[in-house]
Amino acid sequence: MLLQRQQLLEQRDAAEQQAQAYQLAYQQYRHHQLSSWRSRAGFRQQESLQQQETRQCRCSPCGREQLSEAFIDIRDRFKHTQLEVHGGVNAMLQRIDTAAASLSDTFEEAQRLPWKQLLDDKLSDLQQPTF
Repeated sequence: MLLQRQQLLEQRDAAEQQAQAYQLAYQQYRHHQLSSWRSRAGFRQQESLQQQETRQCRCSPCGREQLSEAFIDIRDRFKHTQLEVHGGVNAMLQRIDTAAASLSDTFEEAQRLPWKQLLDDKLSDLQQPTF
């Protein structure tokens, strides 16, 4: 009994350590993902400022180039947000599927119980007219 309890405690501690390790890994991944996105955006802004400082040209081709750089930044931000939304939606759908499966299993189990059949029989007996 004590040995079993000790093993269960060890398993719980191992699971907690593993959960902490996963959480730390996820936080590091998330930080890396955000910092790389920010650094790309910051690099583009810096590059754009340097180009603007070196050339103050307002001709049509230069204007188009600056506009396309702004659109690239917007596209990157949209793509990043879109990935976050897709991840959130997928997690929510997975939770809904799990809840639906659980509810379905519970309903099926309730249908199989013998007391339900007895209650249904008694109810049908009560509903039949007696003369």
